[in-house]
Amino acid sequence: MIATSFMQKLIPIAFREMLLESVWSALTEVNLLFQIICLTTLDVVKVQELKDKVAIILCNLEKIFPPTFFDSMEHLIVHLPYETRVGGPVQYRWMYPFERPSRNDDLSMNDVTRIQQSIFNFLGRGSGASKKRWLSGSERHIIKTYILANCEVVTPYYESFLNELYEHYDSEDPIIEELVKDEINDMDNELLKLHYWGPTAEVTTFPCYFVNDYNFHTECHNVGKSTFNCGVCIKSSSCTDTDNDFYGILKKVIQLDYPLIPNMQIVLFKCRWVDPVRGVKVHPRYHLVNVNFKKVYQKNEPFLLAQQAVQVYYTEYPSMKRDKVDWMAVCKIKARRVVDDSHWTEVAFQEDESIPYSTSSDRRS
Repeated sequence: MIATSFMQKLIPIAFREMLLESVWSALTEVNLLFQIICLTTLDVVKVQELKDKVAIILCNLEKIFPPTFFDSMEHLIVHLPYETRVGGPVQYRWMYPFERPSRNDDLSMNDVTRIQQSIFNFLGRGSGASKKRWLSGSERHIIKTYILANCEVVTPYYESFLNELYEHYDSEDPIIEELVKDEINDMDNELLKLHYWGPTAEVTTFPCYFVNDYNFHTECHNVGKSTFNCGVCIKSSSCTDTDNDFYGILKKVIQLDYPLIPNMQIVLFKCRWVDPVRGVKVHPRYHLVNVNFKKVYQKNEPFLLAQQAVQVYYTEYPSMKRDKVDWMAVCKIKARRVVDDSHWTEVAFQEDESIPYSTSSDRRS
């Protein structure tokens, strides 16, 4: 799995500032080749295009490396697009789906209860030492407005004037709350009326939270750890549209309680967001995403519903150039245990569903 992650994710990041542009581009195209053949959803047209272009990719490598570098393993990539087109997704010919469950069974053999517990898919749960704190008046107002604005039941009541509000909307502006209040007073939904009064000012915070099969840690809790679990992303509606994704760092996990609604709890992530205009760069050809956390999003909209969060990690470039100072590369990860049959079946151990791809034969040393 380490070699697979390196071939699919880390090559463009690790060598971007160490090699010439022509060398880096050739290696990046090999990286994209392995990403495409390992997608969960294969496009026959794209695979056929890759089959036609794989010879160009190999020729670009031959312009860089000496003849002694090439053996049967390097020339094997010529056959991979055809094998993918004939045999389908490569994960059905891998051993990972069988090796990993076997290892987990061996580790948990002494605890029989873990076998029964593993079949339950929790919506979310806090972890670590919980603490109580009080929300300030401004925090409570922002949270209340944010939840109402993201409630599907409330959406029809202010869709008619949403375009007008967009020009002067501020999360501190009570206009949405007041307009929704006027509509709610005329409706018969008692649950929504109780929801409008908002949560209590006393909330519970956690250092860790497990949701969407990701294990999120707050920034403070993540200090000194070898893993990075505090990266947060809000994905755009299109899995290939990286320009509209929001990237941030998880600061706090806040659990809200609604006293008027029995067993009603909502978990929010308080994040520090990168400015999507000044703080995010997307490579025009290879769609690599870089972020700069010194360019912070200025709007007072720090909260995110926990179930909307997608985990990412940020890594520094091994570069001493000034143009890469403070910029970090974004690596998107996929929850390893997600199976969602509502729209499609998630395939085990595959990172992406689809990515754009282009190949060039123009190489200048």
